Amino acid sequence: MPKGDATIVTDAREINKTEGIVLKADTAQSSIECIGTKPAGRHHGTFKLQDGLVQVVDNKIASGYFTIDINTLKPDDQKARGNAMLQKHLLSDDFFDAVKFPLASFAITDVQPIDKPNEYMVSGNLTMKEITKNISFPARIKMNEKIIVADALFNMDRTFWNMHYGSDNSLGDWFIRPNVNIKLHLVAHQ
Repeated sequence: MPKGDATIVTDAREINKTEGIVLKADTAQSSIECIGTKPAGRHHGTFKLQDGLVQVVDNKIASGYFTIDINTLKPDDQKARGNAMLQKHLLSDDFFDAVKFPLASFAITDVQPIDKPNEYMVSGNLTMKEITKNISFPARIKMNEKIIVADALFNMDRTFWNMHYGSDNSLGDWFIRPNVNIKLHLVAHQ
């Protein structure tokens, strides 16, 4: 499993309703990378943000909302045929069931500074497949009133969102680890 911060997963939390300076997610500059692993290897892929915004009050992130287009999932570590086969399988009902659930969303519920400069604990409701769980992970955030650049690297257990395919340890080389490594890069500006 690639290195990443541990994620805390809890029940969904109430979303703050705030009004402040609105910064829109730059979907061209923002990226979501993921790595799934198994005993015999790993696969890397990307998703794209459909849209998003962050509200800033008193130079602090007060709330935010992002939409992820599940159908933009692109495996990219094999030859074209292998990537196409993996993409079809990941978008099937074994994993994301993208026909029924084409979008995922993340709504910020809290952002608190932690020990180091520009280090924060970000919490938010992640909804996939109509299941909402609150996840918390550390992020490096640089910001002013005009731009936010945030980066995070964490591991998250996919089974909380009913993606159990291959997660049985007895499968040997066919076992797919429940934890998925996520690398986020978010840019939002006026």
